[in-house]
Amino acid sequence: MLQTGYKLSFNLGELFPNLSYPIVTVLDKCYLDPLYNAQQQIKPNILGDNATIDFILLHVFEIVPELINEPSDLLRVLMRRHYSNQNVPDIIDQRLIQILCKNDQFNDWPLGEIIHNRKAFFSFPPSTLI
Repeated sequence: MLQTGYKLSFNLGELFPNLSYPIVTVLDKCYLDPLYNAQQQIKPNILGDNATIDFILLHVFEIVPELINEPSDLLRVLMRRHYSNQNVPDIIDQRLIQILCKNDQFNDWPLGEIIHNRKAFFSFPPSTLI
């Protein structure tokens, strides 16, 4: 059996040639299958860092930051994220925060805390939502 076997090796750059390698490398391994499947279906052009993050937000985490317009939209996204214990890399969180900061409704929200930290989100005072 050992004589007929052969060794295969792959790297992330080969598996995700059109996505930003530094961004793909920070993803937890559990997200590589959905990312690969999305890449096979969508067949994106070569993407830079931000475009790769946007692709991952949409196709792996099912988040479209531009569609988060109301507090209820953001709460729904964060509840799904924190209840399912998604492990989102900091660089992806920073991109999400960057986009959300364009919406004045979230100016007073501690986005850096409630997006990244599950405990901070669940202790986020409801009075700030009114």
